[in-house]
Amino acid sequence: MIFHQPDNSVGNHSYNAVIYARGTDWEMHFHQNLELIYAISGNLHCNIGNKEEVLGTEDFALCLSNEIHSLHPDSDTVYWVGVFSEDFVPEFAAAVKGKVGEGSRFRCDGAMLPYLRQNLLREEAPDFYLLSSCLYAVCGMYLEQIPLTERHRNESSIMNFILDYIAENYRNRITLKTVADALGYDYFYFSRIFCSVFGMHFNDYLNTYRFNAAVSLLLKTNLPITQVALESGFQSIRTFNDVFRRKTGSAPAEYRKQKKRAEG
Repeated sequence: MIFHQPDNSVGNHSYNAVIYARGTDWEMHFHQNLELIYAISGNLHCNIGNKEEVLGTEDFALCLSNEIHSLHPDSDTVYWVGVFSEDFVPEFAAAVKGKVGEGSRFRCDGAMLPYLRQNLLREEAPDFYLLSSCLYAVCGMYLEQIPLTERHRNESSIMNFILDYIAENYRNRITLKTVADALGYDYFYFSRIFCSVFGMHFNDYLNTYRFNAAVSLLLKTNLPITQVALESGFQSIRTFNDVFRRKTGSAPAEYRKQKKRAEG
């Protein structure tokens, strides 16, 4: 079974990093945020986008947004995983949109690797600007070493196209049936597939996607609350406020004030 990780499908400079040891496996899963993997020692068997690769000591791999992947280490393997939202590296995200890598494994040699070990490849997050610079440096190495090709429908899973469709149309009035019809699937079959893979109903996922878009607009623009709601795809202010209160405990206007006060 392939499962969706909603906690790793949030934007707004979301970042977390963990060091795994002694046989910690991850079965097939996907999430919206990018995932950087580094083999500290031993061998890590990866399946990323249906491509099998083995990371040896000091190898890196990068999973692009919503790319299905699994990780299976040898019993003595130690590896680091950093999951980060695309807004840390927006130019890179734009460069790889709609594309897949012909592989995922690459190296960061020379002076870069000691620099990354000191500043990135640990569980404690560096400050924002240092983190962004490290992530851009690694993504740049990925682009230098991994050829990219356009993603075609017959080469991808249904999940990728569901997510692509939502990303392109979340501002519009869409439903599960809209997506099923657009992708040519029977509605009831499509509904079962969506719930089993995403672990939530379509409207919950769509509202989460719209919520993340709204947070970005609230923090990065001075648009009125009503306009933020409409540009994020919410069809009513009431729904927008309800979703926001469930997720943050605050109304949108108050959330914006709190965040701006915290930023000084």
